[in-house]
Amino acid sequence: MYKDYSINKFIEELSSDLPAPGGGGAAALAGAIGAALGAMVFSLTVNKKIYQSYDEATKKIVDDNLQKLINAKNEFLDMIDKDAQAFTSLMDTFKLPKTTEEEQKLRKAKLQEGYEASMEAPLNVAKKAYEIFDYILSTCEYGNKGVISDAGVAAIMLQAAIEASVLNVRVNLAYIENENHIFDINTICDDLIREGLEKRTEILAKVYGEIEK
Repeated sequence: MYKDYSINKFIEELSSDLPAPGGGGAAALAGAIGAALGAMVFSLTVNKKIYQSYDEATKKIVDDNLQKLINAKNEFLDMIDKDAQAFTSLMDTFKLPKTTEEEQKLRKAKLQEGYEASMEAPLNVAKKAYEIFDYILSTCEYGNKGVISDAGVAAIMLQAAIEASVLNVRVNLAYIENENHIFDINTICDDLIREGLEKRTEILAKVYGEIEK
């Protein structure tokens, strides 16, 4: 749905009083932009002089990682819809009847399921964004140096996707009752932010090292 929107329409709905898209969708979009920029670097590498100088094994790395980045871009776009669907479903759960004790029990269980789904959607965005860092590192090594700054922007967007997603994870995590699950998810989130920052720093160091030669 949202992936077929124009940029203008998506931003208009993002700024409106509609409950979705929201921060989770914006985080997924940031991930899609990061992956797309990485794909662009490799798209501007394939069949260029630098590419022709590579051996077949290196060409395969470029080709494979280009496809992985394109696939990731599409996954992120699908994640915008998944985030919106999870949130909309959660909002619908609040409308369940709660007159009898049985209704209250069912509603409570359904709300926990809704919070889990609303947490899982941005968590998957954060995990995917972290995964993409290695492909962006590859663009720094094998990509067209004339567009290496775009690899740096990709890294910045991916870290933004991680941190924005983690915020959305924790908004929902606050309502989840399983203490062990809360601890595990918080640990995963902390690791994603910390390790993502390390990858972002590594990539930007390579980018600045190249453009400041």
